[in-house]
Amino acid sequence: MKRECCNQTMPNVPKIDTVIQVYDEPIMCCFGRRECKFGKSYEHFIDSLFKELGSEEELFVKIISDSNEIRTNSTIVEERFETIKNLFKAKDSTVSIVMNYSIMDKLFDSVECRKAVEIEIKPKQKVLEERNKLTIWHEYNSSNTIQSGELTRALDELLTRMKQKNLTIRITSHTDNDGTEREHFLLSRQRALAIKKYLVSNGANPIHILTEYKGAKDPIASNETEEGRAKNRRSEIEVIK
Repeated sequence: MKRECCNQTMPNVPKIDTVIQVYDEPIMCCFGRRECKFGKSYEHFIDSLFKELGSEEELFVKIISDSNEIRTNSTIVEERFETIKNLFKAKDSTVSIVMNYSIMDKLFDSVECRKAVEIEIKPKQKVLEERNKLTIWHEYNSSNTIQSGELTRALDELLTRMKQKNLTIRITSHTDNDGTEREHFLLSRQRALAIKKYLVSNGANPIHILTEYKGAKDPIASNETEEGRAKNRRSEIEVIK
Protein backbone atom coordinates (compact mmCIF):
# COMPACT_ATOMS: atom_id res chain seq x y z
CA MET A 1 0.00 0.00 0.00
CA LYS A 2 1.60 3.21 -1.13
CA ARG A 3 1.02 6.51 0.62
CA GLU A 4 2.52 9.62 -0.83
CA CYS A 5 2.90 12.68 1.29
CA CYS A 6 0.42 14.60 -0.74
CA ASN A 7 -2.90 13.83 -2.38
CA GLN A 8 -3.63 17.04 -4.18
CA THR A 9 -2.35 17.66 -7.70
CA MET A 10 0.31 20.33 -7.91
CA PRO A 11 -0.57 22.95 -10.53
CA ASN A 12 1.88 24.01 -13.20
CA VAL A 13 3.40 27.20 -11.84
CA PRO A 14 5.56 29.38 -14.06
CA LYS A 15 8.96 30.29 -12.73
CA ILE A 16 8.76 33.56 -10.79
CA ASP A 17 12.00 35.00 -9.48
CA THR A 18 10.48 37.37 -6.92
CA VAL A 19 7.71 35.19 -5.44
CA ILE A 20 8.16 32.02 -3.38
CA GLN A 21 5.40 29.46 -3.91
CA VAL A 22 4.66 27.13 -0.95
CA TYR A 23 2.27 24.17 -1.16
CA ASP A 24 0.40 22.93 1.87
CA GLU A 25 1.42 19.26 1.90
CA PRO A 26 1.78 17.08 5.03
CA ILE A 27 5.59 17.02 4.69
CA MET A 28 7.54 19.42 2.49
CA CYS A 29 11.24 19.82 1.77
CA CYS A 30 12.85 23.18 1.07
CA PHE A 31 15.73 23.86 -1.28
CA GLY A 32 19.09 23.49 0.43
CA ARG A 33 17.66 22.81 3.90
CA ARG A 34 17.74 19.61 5.93
CA GLU A 35 14.71 20.72 7.99
CA CYS A 36 11.21 19.86 6.76
CA LYS A 37 8.08 22.01 6.75
CA PHE A 38 4.75 20.57 7.86
CA GLY A 39 1.34 21.45 6.48
CA LYS A 40 -2.01 21.54 8.25
CA SER A 41 -2.72 17.93 7.29
CA TYR A 42 0.50 16.58 8.86
CA GLU A 43 -0.99 15.31 12.14
CA HIS A 44 -3.88 13.58 10.36
CA PHE A 45 -1.49 12.06 7.82
CA ILE A 46 0.84 10.65 10.49
CA ASP A 47 -2.02 9.31 12.63
CA SER A 48 -3.54 7.54 9.60
CA LEU A 49 -0.17 6.15 8.55
CA PHE A 50 0.59 4.59 11.93
CA LYS A 51 -2.94 3.20 12.29
CA GLU A 52 -2.47 1.28 9.04
CA LEU A 53 1.06 0.09 9.90
CA GLY A 54 1.00 -3.54 11.06
CA SER A 55 3.46 -5.23 13.41
CA GLU A 56 4.98 -7.19 10.50
CA GLU A 57 5.35 -4.11 8.29
CA GLU A 58 7.83 -1.26 8.02
CA LEU A 59 7.98 2.22 6.50
CA PHE A 60 9.82 2.68 3.22
CA VAL A 61 10.75 6.38 2.91
CA LYS A 62 11.83 7.79 -0.44
CA ILE A 63 13.50 11.21 -0.45
CA ILE A 64 13.43 13.13 -3.73
CA SER A 65 16.23 15.66 -4.07
CA ASP A 66 17.25 18.33 -6.56
CA SER A 67 20.49 17.74 -8.47
CA ASN A 68 21.57 21.32 -7.69
CA GLU A 69 21.23 20.61 -3.97
CA ILE A 70 23.41 17.51 -4.22
CA ARG A 71 26.18 19.55 -5.83
CA THR A 72 26.07 21.99 -2.90
CA ASN A 73 25.56 19.48 -0.08
CA SER A 74 26.21 15.82 -0.89
CA THR A 75 24.74 14.64 2.45
CA ILE A 76 21.43 16.52 2.31
CA VAL A 77 19.41 13.39 1.49
CA GLU A 78 20.77 11.56 4.54
CA GLU A 79 20.18 14.65 6.70
CA ARG A 80 16.54 14.88 5.60
CA PHE A 81 16.00 11.19 6.17
CA GLU A 82 17.47 11.50 9.67
CA THR A 83 15.04 14.35 10.40
CA ILE A 84 12.04 12.32 9.21
CA LYS A 85 13.23 9.17 10.98
CA ASN A 86 13.49 11.03 14.29
CA LEU A 87 9.94 12.34 13.87
CA PHE A 88 8.58 8.85 13.22
CA LYS A 89 10.61 7.33 16.06
CA ALA A 90 9.14 9.94 18.40
CA LYS A 91 5.71 8.65 17.38
CA ASP A 92 6.71 4.98 17.80
CA SER A 93 10.25 4.09 18.85
CA THR A 94 9.87 0.50 17.62
CA VAL A 95 8.98 1.34 14.01
CA SER A 96 11.32 0.00 11.32
CA ILE A 97 12.24 2.57 8.66
CA VAL A 98 14.09 2.07 5.37
CA MET A 99 15.45 4.90 3.24
CA ASN A 100 15.65 5.22 -0.52
CA TYR A 101 16.14 8.29 -2.71
CA SER A 102 15.98 9.66 -6.22
CA ILE A 103 17.45 12.78 -7.82
CA MET A 104 15.61 15.10 -10.21
CA ASP A 105 16.71 18.11 -12.20
CA LYS A 106 15.02 21.42 -11.33
CA LEU A 107 12.79 19.94 -8.62
CA PHE A 108 12.63 23.34 -6.93
CA ASP A 109 12.70 25.33 -10.17
CA SER A 110 9.67 27.50 -9.35
CA VAL A 111 9.15 26.86 -5.64
CA GLU A 112 11.17 27.02 -2.45
CA CYS A 113 9.32 24.22 -0.65
CA ARG A 114 7.36 21.32 -2.12
CA LYS A 115 6.52 17.64 -1.82
CA ALA A 116 9.74 15.65 -1.94
CA VAL A 117 8.96 12.62 0.24
CA GLU A 118 7.07 9.42 -0.58
CA ILE A 119 6.17 6.89 2.10
CA GLU A 120 5.18 3.29 1.47
CA ILE A 121 4.18 0.54 3.89
CA LYS A 122 5.90 -2.76 3.06
CA PRO A 123 6.11 -6.19 4.73
CA LYS A 124 9.24 -6.72 6.79
CA GLN A 125 11.77 -8.99 5.15
CA LYS A 126 11.83 -12.35 6.93
CA VAL A 127 15.09 -12.98 8.76
CA LEU A 128 15.98 -15.89 11.05
CA GLU A 129 18.91 -15.30 13.40
CA GLU A 130 20.70 -18.27 14.95
CA ARG A 131 23.97 -18.48 16.85
CA ASN A 132 26.30 -18.76 13.85
CA LYS A 133 23.81 -18.52 11.00
CA LEU A 134 21.56 -15.91 9.45
CA THR A 135 18.82 -16.90 6.98
CA ILE A 136 17.18 -14.29 4.76
CA TRP A 137 14.08 -14.94 2.64
CA HIS A 138 13.63 -12.96 -0.58
CA GLU A 139 10.62 -11.67 -2.45
CA TYR A 140 9.86 -13.34 -5.78
CA ASN A 141 12.48 -12.49 -8.43
CA SER A 142 14.08 -9.93 -6.11
CA SER A 143 17.81 -9.28 -6.41
CA ASN A 144 17.94 -5.88 -4.67
CA THR A 145 18.38 -7.59 -1.32
CA ILE A 146 19.09 -4.79 1.13
CA GLN A 147 15.68 -3.11 1.23
CA SER A 148 14.59 -3.87 4.78
CA GLY A 149 15.25 -2.30 8.14
CA GLU A 150 14.96 -5.72 9.76
CA LEU A 151 17.68 -7.07 7.48
CA THR A 152 20.06 -4.13 7.85
CA ARG A 153 19.77 -4.41 11.64
CA ALA A 154 20.70 -8.12 11.51
CA LEU A 155 23.55 -7.51 9.05
CA ASP A 156 24.90 -4.63 11.15
CA GLU A 157 24.99 -6.89 14.21
CA LEU A 158 26.81 -9.57 12.19
CA LEU A 159 29.23 -6.93 10.89
CA THR A 160 30.07 -5.87 14.45
CA ARG A 161 30.86 -9.48 15.37
CA MET A 162 32.99 -9.91 12.24
CA LYS A 163 35.10 -6.87 13.10
CA GLN A 164 35.46 -7.71 16.79
CA LYS A 165 36.37 -11.38 16.31
CA ASN A 166 37.90 -11.30 12.82
CA LEU A 167 35.30 -13.80 11.61
CA THR A 168 35.01 -15.34 8.15
CA ILE A 169 31.55 -15.97 6.73
CA ARG A 170 30.05 -17.78 3.75
CA ILE A 171 27.02 -16.39 1.91
CA THR A 172 25.05 -19.05 0.01
CA SER A 173 22.10 -17.84 -2.06
CA HIS A 174 19.23 -19.86 -3.53
CA THR A 175 16.19 -19.45 -5.77
CA ASP A 176 12.97 -21.36 -6.40
CA ASN A 177 12.65 -23.39 -9.62
CA ASP A 178 10.76 -20.78 -11.67
CA GLY A 179 12.79 -20.00 -14.81
CA THR A 180 15.86 -21.48 -16.47
CA GLU A 181 18.97 -22.87 -14.81
CA ARG A 182 20.98 -19.88 -16.02
CA GLU A 183 18.40 -17.46 -14.59
CA HIS A 184 18.54 -19.31 -11.27
CA PHE A 185 22.33 -19.00 -11.17
CA LEU A 186 22.36 -15.30 -12.06
CA LEU A 187 19.66 -14.40 -9.55
CA SER A 188 21.31 -16.29 -6.70
CA ARG A 189 24.62 -14.64 -7.63
CA GLN A 190 23.03 -11.18 -7.52
CA ARG A 191 21.54 -11.90 -4.10
CA ALA A 192 24.81 -13.10 -2.59
CA LEU A 193 26.82 -10.22 -4.05
CA ALA A 194 24.29 -7.63 -2.84
CA ILE A 195 24.76 -8.87 0.72
CA LYS A 196 28.54 -8.92 0.33
CA LYS A 197 28.51 -5.40 -1.11
CA TYR A 198 26.53 -4.11 1.87
CA LEU A 199 28.94 -5.65 4.36
CA VAL A 200 32.08 -4.49 2.53
CA SER A 201 30.73 -0.95 2.04
CA ASN A 202 30.23 -0.79 5.81
CA GLY A 203 33.74 -1.88 6.68
CA ALA A 204 33.95 -5.67 6.35
CA ASN A 205 37.14 -7.15 4.91
CA PRO A 206 36.19 -8.81 1.57
CA ILE A 207 38.82 -11.50 2.18
CA HIS A 208 36.63 -12.77 5.03
CA ILE A 209 33.49 -13.13 2.89
CA LEU A 210 33.01 -16.23 0.72
CA THR A 211 30.07 -16.54 -1.68
CA GLU A 212 28.24 -19.46 -3.29
CA TYR A 213 25.43 -19.35 -5.85
CA LYS A 214 23.28 -22.48 -5.74
CA GLY A 215 20.35 -21.41 -7.91
CA ALA A 216 17.50 -23.91 -7.50
CA LYS A 217 19.76 -26.91 -6.83
CA ASP A 218 19.36 -27.11 -3.05
CA PRO A 219 15.69 -26.62 -2.07
CA ILE A 220 14.54 -27.00 1.52
CA ALA A 221 10.86 -27.36 0.55
CA SER A 222 8.77 -28.53 -2.39
CA ASN A 223 8.62 -26.18 -5.37
CA GLU A 224 5.14 -27.48 -6.17
CA THR A 225 3.47 -24.91 -3.90
CA GLU A 226 3.90 -21.15 -3.48
CA GLU A 227 4.62 -21.68 0.21
CA GLY A 228 7.44 -24.08 -0.65
CA ARG A 229 8.88 -21.81 -3.34
CA ALA A 230 8.86 -18.90 -0.87
CA LYS A 231 10.93 -20.97 1.57
CA ASN A 232 13.45 -21.81 -1.15
CA ARG A 233 14.06 -18.16 -2.11
CA ARG A 234 16.69 -17.57 0.54
CA SER A 235 20.25 -16.62 1.41
CA GLU A 236 22.14 -18.29 4.24
CA ILE A 237 25.04 -16.57 5.98
CA GLU A 238 27.19 -18.88 8.09
CA VAL A 239 30.16 -18.15 10.31
CA ILE A 240 32.80 -20.67 9.25
CA LYS A 241 35.77 -19.56 11.37
